[in-house]
Amino acid sequence: MKILQTLQDGSDRIFHRVRWNGGTAILMQETDPDSFDRYLKVARMLHPYSPAILSADRENLTILMEDLGDRSLYEWVRTGHSKDIYFRVVDTLGKIQKIDCRGLPQFGREALIGEVEYFLQWNPHMSRLKDILINNARFLSTLSERTFMHRDFQSRNIFIKEGRIRLIDFQSAHCGHPFYDLASLLWDPYVNLDDNFRKELARYYGADMELLKRFAIQRLAQATAAYRKLSKRKSFFGQFIPVSTNRLILLIEELNLK
Repeated sequence: MKILQTLQDGSDRIFHRVRWNGGTAILMQETDPDSFDRYLKVARMLHPYSPAILSADRENLTILMEDLGDRSLYEWVRTGHSKDIYFRVVDTLGKIQKIDCRGLPQFGREALIGEVEYFLQWNPHMSRLKDILINNARFLSTLSERTFMHRDFQSRNIFIKEGRIRLIDFQSAHCGHPFYDLASLLWDPYVNLDDNFRKELARYYGADMELLKRFAIQRLAQATAAYRKLSKRKSFFGQFIPVSTNRLILLIEELNLK
């Protein structure tokens, strides 16, 4: 098995594109047995939207999987393709939200407050937002609807292969409110969607826009912290800190949260 390319990723896991069976595959090196088991569990739950698992070696913590190629939604938009594909992505989100998520962790009050604490840890200069973000997280935790939640449903984790929408980086999946993933997609700092298109996609999904914005505030706080942390190792992520921060503040002002 020949390594052709080592792929960029924001995690501690290592991904290689390798020559396999006359074509290519992705070889992932996991970091510990629990993460290895969790990845396989969620990959099987997400089939056929996840990469097909070709082989798994728990002793060496390696998983060989289908190569989804390089055409992420991020690259699709960045290279000028039509954003109409977002309607198909929203359709796919609706389908995965029908997956039985029993057996996955609950994304409730503890997790929501934990994301706010994560934001404050990496953005101490924005402590003025603490009460607003905590109160928003507490409000969101009172909503009882639970579906399969990818938890990082953004353009660099969504791929287009042979006309089908496929997903990666799903190992942190939870049972949570369906609007979290939708907000992650529509306010994704990697992509610039105008407000009218966001509203059109929200209507297409059937989402309440004000509630969706409250989830976007939650998600953008988490994303801002993640970009600051990741940028310490990979400068690529630093460019998205002002984007996520500005969108976070704008939404708080729009909803007049205090």
